[in-house]
Amino acid sequence: MKSSNSKRPKKSQPFYLIVPFSYGTNLFTFKKKSNWNIIDHLLLRTIADNEFTIDKLSAYSGIRRQILVQILLPFLKLNWIEIIQEPESISVRITERGKFIAKASELPSIKKEFYTYRDFLVNLTNGQYLGLCNHSFITTYNESDINTLVNSWDNKRYINIKNIPHPYILDTQELGCAVTQPNEELISVSPPLDRSLSVNRYLIFNAKINKNNEIDIHFYENYLNPTSSNDYCSIFGYSFKEYLSTEIKKRLIESQRNNESIKETYQYVGDGSSENLANPPKSYKISEQHVSLILGGNEHLQKFLDAIRECKNYLIIHSTFIRPSRINLYLSELLDAVNRGVKVIILWGKDDFDVC
Repeated sequence: MKSSNSKRPKKSQPFYLIVPFSYGTNLFTFKKKSNWNIIDHLLLRTIADNEFTIDKLSAYSGIRRQILVQILLPFLKLNWIEIIQEPESISVRITERGKFIAKASELPSIKKEFYTYRDFLVNLTNGQYLGLCNHSFITTYNESDINTLVNSWDNKRYINIKNIPHPYILDTQELGCAVTQPNEELISVSPPLDRSLSVNRYLIFNAKINKNNEIDIHFYENYLNPTSSNDYCSIFGYSFKEYLSTEIKKRLIESQRNNESIKETYQYVGDGSSENLANPPKSYKISEQHVSLILGGNEHLQKFLDAIRECKNYLIIHSTFIRPSRINLYLSELLDAVNRGVKVIILWGKDDFDVC
């Protein structure tokens, strides 16, 4: 029988990891790839195959006459179709230019070029570029923010990697690719004022040494409440985690020389002393009637279809929920919504309303 006084091994406690990234903002020129949707393209191809009266085209496509006219008007203005006035009906016919356009893989954009500033980060361990417009889950902190947070972490352990030596200078080609959104075409990158990557912002990671004596590193949208957030650490690359793991081990070895308790708990005390992790993040109780639990892909799909079938005036679908390659799966549902008088808008990526 084991003695009741035998000492249990201390459980490894999590700690925060403060990591510097180079930060900058720059001016870029973009053009929207297309302001058309798949229904527009299919309709133009249908007209290219056959001449239709408005009424027959409405019946063939399943689109109400009033909505159909609104779709056809831009085609007419661009000289892709022409109107044939007959004694008892109005027909639409494809033009030579329209035939050429209809055969393309996508309809050409008629959007003008626009200029905008975009923020970015550079991963100093591997030279990776991250456009913050494409990574909305990333929160950055300047040095003043970090000092304030550290002072508020009364009983929380952390490692602050204040400096990462690197050989990189700003690469405008890679930078442009990183800040371009899926529905945009990059036209040009304005010459940056500083290529030295000398300005830093900081990201906060959650870390812990597991039972195999390996370091687990995670990046959550909310580092204070990791159980309710997704882990996005994989976007930074394997070499990034390898570098941080090596740095953490160096810090732990240095710290263990002066503090034997660090060995038992695998914790590094920040710039000051600390006790075991305490004061967990606040939690809030939500009553059951205010919670709807969705489990698995099939239930997500059903919720998506219910939204299409139950909408009344407008239906706005973000590209998070639909891809161009799969729109045919939902085309009949979307056309049913259009026939009910619903205005259907599909956003292929995040629109910049300041430049539309």
